[in-house]
Amino acid sequence: MKANFLKTIFVCLIFSAPLISFGEILTIEKIDMQIQPLQNNEFQLFIKFNLPVLPENAHIYYAVLNMGMNVLSNADSASLVFEILSKEKTSREKIVNYNSNPVTSIISRRTKGLTELQLDITQLVNLWVKDGEKNEGIVLVSHRNIEDKYMRSDKINLATEYKAAKIKIFYTIIE
Repeated sequence: MKANFLKTIFVCLIFSAPLISFGEILTIEKIDMQIQPLQNNEFQLFIKFNLPVLPENAHIYYAVLNMGMNVLSNADSASLVFEILSKEKTSREKIVNYNSNPVTSIISRRTKGLTELQLDITQLVNLWVKDGEKNEGIVLVSHRNIEDKYMRSDKINLATEYKAAKIKIFYTIIE
């Protein structure tokens, strides 16, 4: 009797659970990157791309932008810390909240030469896809709360010949 009851519960759980696909990967390779000069050899990197329409029932669990960088100068004791900001200048609450406390990324200390920088853009992609915010692009800047700025032409530059920029969005379809 107990075994039949457990089988019945198991069958009910299987048929009542939403169907989930095993996962999809969307790759975006057409990415426009522009170096925008600031003062004292500093620059910010403006990154723009078109985000294809995802199915309405897509659940995004990870989005990453990978790109090649060439670290020209890096103190052995410092990590290069960057902030990933939304380009959109708006007073809309969700974007303001994100830009007030953005995702950060680092290149570890002692790294010199060609390396790959991975930027977790999951929160921004979800703002664009699920929350209806406008994709105006991403701005990569030196961390605003660290005095030594690393987005400087004498410290780092793009290395697209080493690793072309590519975005991968990992998602599942929930039916």
